[in-house]
Amino acid sequence: MAVPTSSIPVTRRIFALLAAPLHAPLLVAACLLLLMASHHALAQPTPTDDAEPTLRENPGPGVNSTAIEILPLVSPDGRTLYFDRKYAPANTGGVDDDDDIYMATLQPDGSWGNAVNLGSPMNSPKSDVLFWISADGTTGLMHSGATVKTTIGKGKKAKTTEHTVGLSLIRRVNDAWAKPTPIIIQGLASLGDSYYATISPDGRKLILAYNTDHSNPDNLDLFVCTAITSDMTRWSEPTSLGSTINTPMFEGAPFMAADNRTLYFASAGHDGLGESDLFMTRRIGNSWNAWTTPVNLGPTINTPMFEASLSVPATGDYIYLSGSGFPGEDNFGRSDIYRLQLPQELRPIPATLVQGHLVAAGGKPVEGLVRVERKLDGLELFSTTSDHNGRFTLVLPPDTDVTIIGWGNGYDEQSQAVRTSAQPISGITLELTTASASGATMPETDTETAAIPVIYFPTGSAIITTDSERRLQSLARQYSRKRLQSITLVGFTDDEGEEAMNDSLSLRRANAVKAWLQQNGGVNNIPIQTIGKGENNPQKGNHTAAGKALNRRVEVVENEPR
Repeated sequence: MAVPTSSIPVTRRIFALLAAPLHAPLLVAACLLLLMASHHALAQPTPTDDAEPTLRENPGPGVNSTAIEILPLVSPDGRTLYFDRKYAPANTGGVDDDDDIYMATLQPDGSWGNAVNLGSPMNSPKSDVLFWISADGTTGLMHSGATVKTTIGKGKKAKTTEHTVGLSLIRRVNDAWAKPTPIIIQGLASLGDSYYATISPDGRKLILAYNTDHSNPDNLDLFVCTAITSDMTRWSEPTSLGSTINTPMFEGAPFMAADNRTLYFASAGHDGLGESDLFMTRRIGNSWNAWTTPVNLGPTINTPMFEASLSVPATGDYIYLSGSGFPGEDNFGRSDIYRLQLPQELRPIPATLVQGHLVAAGGKPVEGLVRVERKLDGLELFSTTSDHNGRFTLVLPPDTDVTIIGWGNGYDEQSQAVRTSAQPISGITLELTTASASGATMPETDTETAAIPVIYFPTGSAIITTDSERRLQSLARQYSRKRLQSITLVGFTDDEGEEAMNDSLSLRRANAVKAWLQQNGGVNNIPIQTIGKGENNPQKGNHTAAGKALNRRVEVVENEPR
């Protein structure tokens, strides 16, 4: 992960050593490692009677090893720790594998269990780095080092090229990680040879650290993008966070706290104690381009060495970072993960971690939509989906009256009023009842008998839910008995969002159904065409939640042989 600063002579030497073989976040991670190693030798602080002690807690051998651990990412509930381990025998590519993603979980006695390699498809034989994880642990933002082959043309004129997946989303479906999906950023073909990235807790902002001048990758700046699609696969053109944060030197390693207001980052351009220090700033009002003057996290956290990359749980009381060990400290390798208590004035506003279940009668888990509205004015603060076990996790501002609303295909909405606090809230259960006969919510569709089979989707999503998988499995059984000339998949949306965004979303829904059928349905011999019609041809009016639900669909048109 990246820490390039061209003003530092030792960094220039490191880049000269690393330039040829490295990929984007790999370059960042390798530079961070070598910088720490170099500073450990050249800039090790000398204790004095007046020096403030560095009170760093080593999580122990469950997390740290004789290999190199960097880039800690703690989950909002503080119970899971992800990090990057370099050149370890257990890496996917062995000791030559630059970066693999590992995970450790907090044990009942407060210790960390032994870290495990998250394996394929999260890790590849090349550099793989996790930047961000959602509150429920089901979605991550990463750099994937996996390679993809693309063939253009046919026959003798066909040319096949390979490229790295790069910045991508990875999702956990039915307790297993799916393949990373590359994200698209408008107006940005490449992030260059080194970059960082993170996503805001509400999933609506992407913060990037990169250099627009790819010929000079050392000095990164921070930028923000806005989500164009709610599945976080498409983002607007990057906008600079402004001169309050960005300097002519290196700014990187952004981490947005759970309060969605406090930003931590690394900088070599602001006044500090070493080559790069960690800083804190807060958004002013609702703007993403107006920030308070960055504050150095101080000598307990920053040293004369190179600090970069940190994370903070929702409680905001501790900070996790990587670094070289000081005399008298426990350390296992050249770089370990450490935990330190964060001074009160540098903490984010504590957020409320809400955990609950969405169920039907008898406690049957429901995979559905969960959204949060502020009671004061009905403003939607956050939305998410429950997993196949019905579990959902929310991170909300404290001291706020909200309504948590759950909904699933074939069920009426159910809600619960909650007053958030600074303490976690758990045990919330939203029990859904079968949709009323008046059609207030979306009815179940029997794919065995429906004239035109329909697959429904959550708001803003092109993800195949567990319920939809069951419907597709039913269709696949039918297709194994039929002789079809072709299948046409027509995607639709409700009227939420911009028209151009919905045109794209409707086509992605159709393509998602096509991909499922081809991979799982045994219909490879049947040509499949996909069409996206956006907001056109709604089944019901978009003025009710039930109508919107019916409009978020893909119609499966079976074309019989003549």
